[in-house]
Amino acid sequence: MVQVWGLDKKIWHFINFILLILSFAFLIGAMDYDHWFSQYILIGTAKSKLEGGLIFPLDKSDTYKKYYDDCKNSYYGSGFCDELEAFYNAGVVYILFDTLASVIIVLITVIIIFDFFRISLLKNCLTLKKSSILLFIVCVLHFLAFVIWAGVVKLSFTKCTYDYPIHERHSVCGYGGAAFALWNVFFFVIFSVYYHMLVRKIDMEEMRYERI
Repeated sequence: MVQVWGLDKKIWHFINFILLILSFAFLIGAMDYDHWFSQYILIGTAKSKLEGGLIFPLDKSDTYKKYYDDCKNSYYGSGFCDELEAFYNAGVVYILFDTLASVIIVLITVIIIFDFFRISLLKNCLTLKKSSILLFIVCVLHFLAFVIWAGVVKLSFTKCTYDYPIHERHSVCGYGGAAFALWNVFFFVIFSVYYHMLVRKIDMEEMRYERI
């Protein structure tokens, strides 16, 4: 039995299976989070608070796109309307990227299960080396999803801009969903590096084991 860093390969597969389940849950959980940001807007002398997630304002059933369609023919001005359109477009991009990342995680999980039970089906295609590359792609997809979303909506965690007139675009203050997505960036970077090192070590040990 091949051993890496003092543990059998199957034990590492079980550990990685758990990490992949967590990864999938992290991606889906962040997308499902309904409170990503908030901002205060001045409408004349009145102050209004807007809170929301990726696609929907908080506790609303209509998307930002619906509010944008209603807004662009109203008196609110282009600044606020442009924000609603930006929130929707950025949210759609984020969901598309992270949905693809979630599908890839399922494929990586299948590869690990096949290797764990030594299933020879598609053995040349579904290799551990390829699973390492796929996990790196997941990392890149999530990083791009977060960076694009944060850049478009003008995300800030520490210097949030408040009390801007409604006709101007301004930053939003990040909350739970945005913080969770940022945590996922660091998680996938660490996971990808660790998994690449592990797969490389497993491959080296298997080659050495075969020569014995």
